[in-house]
Amino acid sequence: MPLVHESVQQCLETVLPNVPGLDAIFVTTSDGIDVASVGNMDGKQPLATIHAFCAERGGKIGYGAVKSILCTYEDGVYVHVSFGSLVVTFIGNRGLRSAAVDRVWPSVQKLLEPVKNAVQSTEDEDDDDVE
Repeated sequence: MPLVHESVQQCLETVLPNVPGLDAIFVTTSDGIDVASVGNMDGKQPLATIHAFCAERGGKIGYGAVKSILCTYEDGVYVHVSFGSLVVTFIGNRGLRSAAVDRVWPSVQKLLEPVKNAVQSTEDEDDDDVE
C-alpha cells in the first residue's frame, strides 16, 4: 500500500511510457520502507539496501557522496538514485539506459520533494525522541 497521495502515484505512472525500457519505479525510505511503486514488477524485488551498502563502501573511496548506482542483472537493469531520505529505484529491461533515467529524474525529483521532506521530518522527530 503506497504511503503517498494517489496523485503522486499517477504522476509516477506517466513517467513509465516516456522512458524506453522502463518497467517500474519503486520509492523507499533509506531504511527500505516502501513509499510508492508503479509499473510491472514481475516478481522483481528491488533492493534499495543495495544503494545504502554501495554508498557506504563507495564513499570511502574519497570521490564524495554516491548519488546513483546502476546495477545490471540477467533479468534487467536497476538504477538506484539517492534523494535525501528516499531511494528511488528505476527497474527496466536490458534496453533501459541510464541517460533516459537522467532525463526524467528532475521531474521525478520535483514530484517527490514534499514526500522527501515529510520523511525527513519524521526521521528528525524520531531522532529527537531517542535523545
